[in-house]
Amino acid sequence: MAPKLLIVMRPVAGGMWRHLETLVEEMGDEFEYVVACQDDPEQLERLSSRGLRARIVEMPPTIEPIADLRAARQLRRVIGLERPALVHSHNIHAGLLTSLVCLVTGRPPHVSTLHSIFVRPDVTGIKAALYRLLGRLYASTTAYIICVSREIAQELPPRAARRVTLIPNGIGRGQVTPAIGRSEALERLGAGEGERILGYVGRLAPEKGVAYLLRMLAILRDERVRLVIVGDGPCEQDLRELTTDLGLDDRVVFTGFHAPVADYLQVFDLVVLPSIFEGLPLAVIEALAMGVPVVATAVGALPDVISDEVGALVPPEDPEALAKAVSDLLGSDRLAGMSLRGKELVAREYTSAAMVTSTLAVYEGAMGRRRPQ
Repeated sequence: MAPKLLIVMRPVAGGMWRHLETLVEEMGDEFEYVVACQDDPEQLERLSSRGLRARIVEMPPTIEPIADLRAARQLRRVIGLERPALVHSHNIHAGLLTSLVCLVTGRPPHVSTLHSIFVRPDVTGIKAALYRLLGRLYASTTAYIICVSREIAQELPPRAARRVTLIPNGIGRGQVTPAIGRSEALERLGAGEGERILGYVGRLAPEKGVAYLLRMLAILRDERVRLVIVGDGPCEQDLRELTTDLGLDDRVVFTGFHAPVADYLQVFDLVVLPSIFEGLPLAVIEALAMGVPVVATAVGALPDVISDEVGALVPPEDPEALAKAVSDLLGSDRLAGMSLRGKELVAREYTSAAMVTSTLAVYEGAMGRRRPQ
């Protein structure tokens, strides 16, 4: 019988969902999988559609002592019922809750992946100090920490270095294989052949900076460009209202959550990622794998991935810089070359096979079979 792996994450959406899909698909029957997540009908349906069993743990979106205590009790109960051989948490909040529960119970071994920085740039003062304190606690109580980028690893206290493994996100062939044809994708978007299409793929959350993307499109008002926003999240209604306020309703399409994202990536001329802060977003790797150049902000690990060979980098929170970079690329003859080099980059450095092999090595080390390299 395969050992049981309990995966703890909030939310099971966007890039996090695609990361989970890749791990489960590539690892196959190495484990029996259970996912601890919040009681969200869409996300539970998503898990069920992949044959993944869910256990409810209501983790709050930010540090909330009473809600966190309740979540810790729920997680402890889940661990007691499921008795997993290993727990794998994702991001600092879920990781901290899991490490404390495992510390109290003395089981099971715990691996945690950090997908993003844990002190957001907009968090200051006492709250920032609290997060740094919690970060030190997390680093001292989590035996195995996976970081998707060097920038994230560098945020951890030096004493955590021996427990950190750098494993960049990777993608598999299935993530860049459309389920529908190009003509159907265009029809769904209300677009025609020859129309320039910009795409955004990701969560509609404050740190993603999608409002700057809409303001960028307003600056490009004279150009025949359509923007497609693929994803959902807490900012969706505000972004729809901003779209109307800017007079862009006829040029912006909100698709909501959609899988596979390759359905729409295949018709994009450029992917634009206006994040205020980031880790290593899967959306960028997926776009490059499909030959779509990327304009992104120079935050997190994005400068490690995006160069002028495959796209362009701009400062965050600057819609004018976004507009200039997009306009320059759409008007150039460089897109075909960028497309080829993006595919080569992903095939060389960001494959799911490499990601999963490294992750399994960490699992083996956590379960006492061997040390990860």
